[in-house]
This record gives sequence, structure tokens and C-alpha cells, in this order.
Amino acid sequence: GPGPGPATKSARAMGRASCKDGSVHATHLLSNTGADLLELLLAVGGSAMAVQRREVGEEEVKFKTGVDGRILAVSKTVSEPEGEAVGVNFCRRADLPLLRECLAACSDDDYFERAIELALEQGMVVRAADVTACDCLEVDFPADLAAANALVAGWRT
Repeated sequence: GPGPGPATKSARAMGRASCKDGSVHATHLLSNTGADLLELLLAVGGSAMAVQRREVGEEEVKFKTGVDGRILAVSKTVSEPEGEAVGVNFCRRADLPLLRECLAACSDDDYFERAIELALEQGMVVRAADVTACDCLEVDFPADLAAANALVAGWRT
């Protein structure tokens, strides 16, 4: 598929910028319910990926889970996806060395989730944190920005 959207940082750059011990990684997120979203992410009890269960198009980073809530696949090409990985992740301290290794293996054109995909292949456990009910969205393109502006306008009323 096409490369990263204009606002997307590469996986390597994100790893350098935000991969600290027990850190939350968030890109392109707009949320009026940030505390609720963070609580859902941390309630998973381990490394977690914020997801929205909904119809997705070609451009979104998609995910698929197992019956135990583990992320089995994450990429733009997941078959029979359950929804979108919204770009907010929590990595347990014990998982950071592997994630850093996988970030280093990514190319400059890869999305951050590519590193997670590589880590999953090497045994890292990441569970889905369903944030579908949260008032948030990812902003990558002009249409997303228009939707974000409409969302924010609703918060002001």
C-alpha cells in the first residue's frame, strides 16, 4: 500500500522519541476522554494496543485478536480485520528490550505498528484494549482533520 500519511512518523523515529521504560506511545490522537482511554489501556494488565472495533478501509492499520484478547496480527494487510489500531500503545518494561530491537529492525518508511508486528512474531504478548466507546480518532489526512474539527466543536457546546 501507500507509504505513511503526511503526519506519520517512522517507526524508528517513534522508537527514539517515545520508547521509555513502561511508556505509552501515542501518535495522531485526538481525545476528549484521555483519562478513560488511558485507564482502558492500563487495565489490560500488560503490554497493550488501543483498538476500535469497526469497519476499516485500506489505509488503516488493522488488527486481529485471539479468544484471549491477544493481538495475533497487526498491519495494513490483516485479513478479516476486527477494526483499527488507533496508534496508542503501552509497553511493559519487560517487553521494552524486544520492542527496541524490533524498532531498530524497521525501515524509515515503516509504521510504529510494524515493530509490534515483528515483536509478536518473536513471542511478545500484546492484548487489545477496546477504546471504541472513547471519543477519539486518529488524524492522518485532510478528511480526518475535518472530522477532528467537528468532534472538537461538539466538545465546546
